[in-house]
Amino acid sequence: MTSVALVINGIASSLHSNLELARRLTDRGHVVTVLSPAAIGEAVAVHGYRFVPLTAPDDNRRKLREPLTALREGRFGAAVRGAAALPPTLRRARRTT
Repeated sequence: MTSVALVINGIASSLHSNLELARRLTDRGHVVTVLSPAAIGEAVAVHGYRFVPLTAPDDNRRKLREPLTALREGRFGAAVRGAAALPPTLRRARRTT
């Protein structure tokens, strides 16, 4: 028996395809654990798999939140410096909102 960890993002299509993969692995005798930052614990538990929530440490959340707060409050200099420090995916997301 092998333990398998599936790390998924929680988007519906990803969730459903990974639950199908988990079913097939379980049918072959593997033990499946699903890890995700999304709140999908109930959906995973309904299918009988163990769920482990992935969370960012509070310090990382604070670092990501500070530049966005500066933008909202109009502190332009701080906002530009903070936005430059954001990961590229968050910068792209910020431009689209």
